[in-house]
Amino acid sequence: MEINDQNLAALGQYLQQTLSTSAETRKTAENFLRECENEKGYALLLMTSMDRADTDLTIRTAAAITLKNVVKRCWEQNDKLSEDDRATVKKHIVELMLKSPQSITKQLSEAITIIGRVDFHEKWLNLIPEICQHIQSDDFNRVNGCLHTCHSLFKRYRFEFKSNELWIEIKYVLDNFATPLTELFKRVLTIINAGNIADDKVKLLYNTLALIAKVFYSLNYQDLPEFFEDNIVVWMDGFHALLTAPNIKILESDDDEQAGIQEQLKAQICECVSLYTVKYGEEFENHLPKFVQAVWQLLTSIGLELKYDVLVSNALSFLGSVADQTGNNKLFSEGEALKTICEQVIMPNVGFRQQDEELFEDNPEEWIRRDLEGSDQATRRRAACDLIRSLSRNFETQITEIFGAHINQALESYKSDNSQWKLKEAAIFLVASLGTKKKTERHGVTETSSILPVVQFWEQYIEGDLASNRPQLASACLKFFSSFRIIIGRERVGKALPALSKLLTHNSPVVAAYAAHAIERIMMTKLPKTKEPLVTRELVQPVQNDLVLQLGQIVSSSENEFAAKALCKLLALQRELLLSAVPDLVQMIHTRLKELCANPARPNFNHNVFECLALCIRILCQAQPDATKSFEDSLFPLFFQVLEKDIGEIVPYVFQIMSLLLQQQGGCPDTYLEMYKPLLSPQLWEASGNVQPLVTLLCVIIERCPSKPSEKLNPLLGVFQKLIASRTNDVHGFVLLKAIVCFLPEKIVEEYIKSIFIVLFGRLQSSKTAKYSAAFVEFLSCFAAARGTEKLRDVTNNIQPGCFTMLVEKVVTQNIRKVRNPIDRKMAGVFAADILTKGNIAPDLWGALLQEVIALFELPVEDGDDGAVEPMTEGYSNATAILTYATKATIDPLKENCPDPKVYLVQTLDKLNKANPGQITPIFQKLDAEAQGHLKNYLDSAGVTL
Repeated sequence: MEINDQNLAALGQYLQQTLSTSAETRKTAENFLRECENEKGYALLLMTSMDRADTDLTIRTAAAITLKNVVKRCWEQNDKLSEDDRATVKKHIVELMLKSPQSITKQLSEAITIIGRVDFHEKWLNLIPEICQHIQSDDFNRVNGCLHTCHSLFKRYRFEFKSNELWIEIKYVLDNFATPLTELFKRVLTIINAGNIADDKVKLLYNTLALIAKVFYSLNYQDLPEFFEDNIVVWMDGFHALLTAPNIKILESDDDEQAGIQEQLKAQICECVSLYTVKYGEEFENHLPKFVQAVWQLLTSIGLELKYDVLVSNALSFLGSVADQTGNNKLFSEGEALKTICEQVIMPNVGFRQQDEELFEDNPEEWIRRDLEGSDQATRRRAACDLIRSLSRNFETQITEIFGAHINQALESYKSDNSQWKLKEAAIFLVASLGTKKKTERHGVTETSSILPVVQFWEQYIEGDLASNRPQLASACLKFFSSFRIIIGRERVGKALPALSKLLTHNSPVVAAYAAHAIERIMMTKLPKTKEPLVTRELVQPVQNDLVLQLGQIVSSSENEFAAKALCKLLALQRELLLSAVPDLVQMIHTRLKELCANPARPNFNHNVFECLALCIRILCQAQPDATKSFEDSLFPLFFQVLEKDIGEIVPYVFQIMSLLLQQQGGCPDTYLEMYKPLLSPQLWEASGNVQPLVTLLCVIIERCPSKPSEKLNPLLGVFQKLIASRTNDVHGFVLLKAIVCFLPEKIVEEYIKSIFIVLFGRLQSSKTAKYSAAFVEFLSCFAAARGTEKLRDVTNNIQPGCFTMLVEKVVTQNIRKVRNPIDRKMAGVFAADILTKGNIAPDLWGALLQEVIALFELPVEDGDDGAVEPMTEGYSNATAILTYATKATIDPLKENCPDPKVYLVQTLDKLNKANPGQITPIFQKLDAEAQGHLKNYLDSAGVTL
């Protein structure tokens, strides 16, 4: 696409139309621009458009958004953008971002981050040198733009699993960026210390320092780099000076709820020193006392305004991380230190503030988001609670005595004057904090303090206040109940169920939500040791109809995600016991679906409504097989509207529910067959959230009616090839390929099998990842189960002589223990055993393979029970809208004919021993002692003697 005035003008018109209030005009323009994505020069035309200062800013911003979306959709697909376009974009995008207005800068920064995930560092070697050049500038707007990009690029180091690829990348960054970052840090500190700086520049410089601290945190997260260890004095002295510096008036926020840049910087510094305290204590030891003193003083000087909450939370978390280390006891045990920290640092941050009361009443959703169990929101109270628990590990008796006096005084005050409810609410919080020794998200508190009678406190002070006329107090009691549900015990939990049912209709949204949350928690909880449900079906049965009715009414009339989650867990627990109530419930859900599909505003709520629908389908269709037709008649008109309007948030759920309905039937009705061709439409596969649901639906159709895809296999293989090329979607490509290999006639697939393996090998050579390698082993195991190990050996050796042996050595042996799914693990075990006798591999490879197979067998079995899996709704994104209770694409060619893999292995070894006398024993002796022990157990169990 040539860059000229005519094309730029036409592009501007289409970009303008994407902003139109007319949906039809907007859609037409968006579709045209999507069609341009594959044209060479299109990305450069967009960049030229946004670089034209004489072009309207809205058009330039629309061009930036469009380019970001092009990058998001196309960069990972090698066939989508030409190499020339890719190279030119990477060459100019940083400079363009730095000189553009803020609205464009933000979009381009995101685009750089997306490109970086795919190309950095090996395919974008000039990025860091270019950034290093820019951060030497005296223009701190440019410096901050670069630092923001670095933060976006490097923050994934905080979350990624360790791997050789990750270490190589981090080392490259450190080798090229650690020194320039440190020099920038020293330069900014020097400028600030020199004084006489204009107000606007002071703000810029503190923004620079905040970004530097964020980048520092990311680069130090995985391990302590040698460079930063050597320069620890520079960094820690600088951080300490910034943490103890007096507040600068112009940096303070006028808004009591919005933190100023100085508070943001200090909060980030607290995160950095917490990281060093936890992970690099020995290296940080000499600096620790001065930071404890500084943070301590900081906490005693900060007000109760909301704008300080993140800073206070991070500062308390730092003290908690210090208290967690037994070697730091002297910092808290000397003199009155412990009493001071309890009364002057912790107590001011556990009370129910006026701001909290206003938030509770005026913005209940925000209150719930910050307060409820499982939230990631940093709050003073949560950090104070964590600090109490940390101190309890080494000073349990002392702090229980200190806080106990405050708790008793608060309870007595409330007893004599009910208007003092804030005191009791704080007392409940303190007891919950002191009483918690071990806690998990799934189970709540599992171990309590031996010197704090939690159950007695529940019976004496909490149970009676569940129905308190003070909603803040009632919600505190419900939260206590949810957290200590296992400790309170099955009998007391069951006794509370009627009260919880009534609280679902409470006029306070917070109380009603906490009641629903409590119901969901107790119904999903299994006792840690016995794995038995906390509440049994029999215990729930007396109140189940009330619960279904009230939760169903809430879901049908509002978008209450807690009620939807509770209803989902109730259905999952009670199943067929709710059969009589399901038809009415389906009507309620259908009512909500109509509104939800028209305006899908709340992702978590949407997800759980569809989970409830999936469970209703399972329950009703199992009892009444002909109910499938009724579901299709009522749901499909709505579903086809969703597909026609391309409502992206809902489309993935539509495909999953369709898959589930098809699984309930013996054949494949025409409705599904008519969908087969449209399901292969490239546009559908562009949305990341559609991929797994589409694969699942296609797999079910392929299994139920193999004649349809057999008529024309090329489009289906085209989808497979697209998925395999993607680092994000390659595992789904393997699932689709398993269905093709297992369900389509062998003579149809035979024509393409060599090309399929060439594609797989190409990706293995060009862009291998641990995830891809593990999925490849799963596919090889499935292929061998369906077509035979000998067939796999011959197919691969036909591509290249000795290829099968190479696969065994470089792929199977090195990755077989990464297989996690129980069905795939079973096939992998059988496949590995078959390799020994049917693979024609050299005996010197037997030992390594045997060692890895034993390791695979001894890995813990993942909890894949259908009713026990937690729906993945926290941190929702369209790409993870996968329903727990809908059908998954599980492909198992062995099925009930699969032998016990361990028995099959030793039987195979027996055959191998007889066929190769004297070769097996030396291999056994080379196994490690643990593997030898496991193998002996397998032999004994199978009654095999070698």
